[in-house]
Amino acid sequence: MSPSITQDPVVQLGMQLRNHHEAWTHQDDQSSKSRESGLLSAGHYFEKAAEHQFDACLAIRELIANTKAASLLGAAIQVVEINRQFCDLWDRFPHMEGYEGYENQKSRRAIERMIYSILGVIDQNMPSRLSDVLYPDYVSKHVDPWAPVEQRCPDFTRSSAELDGGSK
Repeated sequence: MSPSITQDPVVQLGMQLRNHHEAWTHQDDQSSKSRESGLLSAGHYFEKAAEHQFDACLAIRELIANTKAASLLGAAIQVVEINRQFCDLWDRFPHMEGYEGYENQKSRRAIERMIYSILGVIDQNMPSRLSDVLYPDYVSKHVDPWAPVEQRCPDFTRSSAELDGGSK
């Protein structure tokens, strides 16, 4: 990464977010494995450690939203956070039925298309990729409407092929 990118406070926050997310998922996995092995106390300690890491992730996401980006990569990280905030906000609203519900869903899909279009252009024109800084699930590439379904969900494609008797 060029010096200007690493000096961007949003990029630094993105790297911290990745580290805390990796620690959170590792500790959460260790909690599950410990409990499955009958080590309930260890499972509890790993669970608490995972919760602290998750709290750190939420705090860093808040900082990303409240820090001015100084590079294209930092701006891309904030676009990803816009998408995350939008999805969180969307999930809080009651879902309507009929025409109003369709119109709301149509607007939501339009926003998603624009966000992923912007991210695609930015990601193609940066010296570093978002995936070099952020953890994969944060970008939510699996819901990118511009990517073919087979690319977004390789596991689903494999499962479909298995259900079809391997005909794919």
